Amino acid sequence: MDIGQKTIYVKPGMGPGTELTFPGEGNIRANSAPSTLVIQFKQTPHDKFKRFGDNLILEHQISLMDALNAGPLSFQTLEGERIELSIDSVITPDTFQVIAGKGMPKLNNDPLGPIKRDFGKGNLILKFDVQFPTDLNESKKNQLTELLDEIAEENAIMV
Repeated sequence: MDIGQKTIYVKPGMGPGTELTFPGEGNIRANSAPSTLVIQFKQTPHDKFKRFGDNLILEHQISLMDALNAGPLSFQTLEGERIELSIDSVITPDTFQVIAGKGMPKLNNDPLGPIKRDFGKGNLILKFDVQFPTDLNESKKNQLTELLDEIAEENAIMV
């Protein structure tokens, strides 16, 4: 019995939940018509990026010192492009930055779309994972607490 081969073209933007069906190209049994071949896309987790629709989320680790100094940041996209950002404010665990057009391709069902590379892209969402010190002696804890109390008082007066 000849086992046929099928070439499947995956278009940019196809992702989890995408299903391709090919009637009459599935299993062949004696005395019956060939079944339908069904291809279902699953997503394999990435160690750095999480997909959310057409957007990608990158959790970027940053030290507390770098978060307070808010200097330039550098990171790599999924495609390997190096991006540098300058953030002009203190970075908190709730801070995120959206980089437009650096996410996953959006599905374009135009038959010539893949050839023309004519597809939009989602966003890359940079979420910050601020790394706090895990080991402070009593003296340093007291100094830091006093400084944070002063800052809190100054901010309360400014409001």
